[in-house]
Amino acid sequence: MFNYFPPKLGGFEIYYIVSQISEDQVAMNPKSILLLPLFALSLLPLGCGGGSIGGSSTASITLSSSIQSVAYGQPTTISWSSQNVDSIEGASFPVNGSTLNGSFTDKPTVPTTYKITAHGTDGNSVSSLITVSVQKGSKRILFLADTAQSGVNQETDLLQGLSTQPVQVSHALPGVFSADVIVIASSAAVSPSDVPAIKSFMNAGGGVVLIRYSTRLLATGDLNNDNISSIGSFCGGVTNSSGFTPFRTAQIVSGSVSGFPMGANLFGQNVSGQGVAPVSASATLLTGQDDQGFTMGFIYQPASGGKIAFTGDAPIDSSPESVALRGLFLSEVRWASGE
Repeated sequence: MFNYFPPKLGGFEIYYIVSQISEDQVAMNPKSILLLPLFALSLLPLGCGGGSIGGSSTASITLSSSIQSVAYGQPTTISWSSQNVDSIEGASFPVNGSTLNGSFTDKPTVPTTYKITAHGTDGNSVSSLITVSVQKGSKRILFLADTAQSGVNQETDLLQGLSTQPVQVSHALPGVFSADVIVIASSAAVSPSDVPAIKSFMNAGGGVVLIRYSTRLLATGDLNNDNISSIGSFCGGVTNSSGFTPFRTAQIVSGSVSGFPMGANLFGQNVSGQGVAPVSASATLLTGQDDQGFTMGFIYQPASGGKIAFTGDAPIDSSPESVALRGLFLSEVRWASGE
């Protein structure tokens, strides 16, 4: 009679035939036990679940950048490649869910981390991320804000990340100053009496970035007065500032803007802040309108010269909306500085 014993060797089962005889027969002839490896039979791989000899079904996706550190406005190519995935679940930049391998050219204006997540054919999610740094410029930044107010020191650090020159911080507009761009916060001690000096600075080619209610201060000197029409002639035609209500939500524009470098991570992102309205057709909108018709970001070059930009806030927290608006704000500062 024959029995089968399947010892395992190298992941395969090998079958032997054993001829069983009596103990007396063994004593007389030990060689009478016969082990016959049946290699003629098909060798059967152990295990299941999609494995194959010489291959793998593990899902993966990888991001890469053609340049890891770029100058402001310099393009870099962001590429991704995947294996064993059936769709793209999401990304920090616009991408079609069926584009499993691809690339695009981007112009990040601030240090940017790109991320992409794919759905594997094995049912698991896989992700990859890569950070592209943006080199500092050398423009001189004058930041008008009250350092006693919460968040101002953090905003100063953010601005310092844009330039090798020390950021100048002042509560009020100095009588004499040297700068390429003036950034004005809602806590600044400015009023309509500063407008002539600011317009003169712009006429000489300088840039100005207004944050949130600094428009009210320059227009009226009163944080509670939403009529900002007096600065509309050099500030994109604006006449009204949105009220002291909880932050409204709008979206950053969905594609590249002529003459304004903007990283793809910002495209279409939601932002929360305060806005202004209406904005001249001669200005370049950087966000859509909120549900009350106010715009949270634009840039404008008045006929008299210089540059001016507006942002609905300069947030320092880590919420997705704040990260997006902060990126837009810092991009405006670099643009207005004349980089």
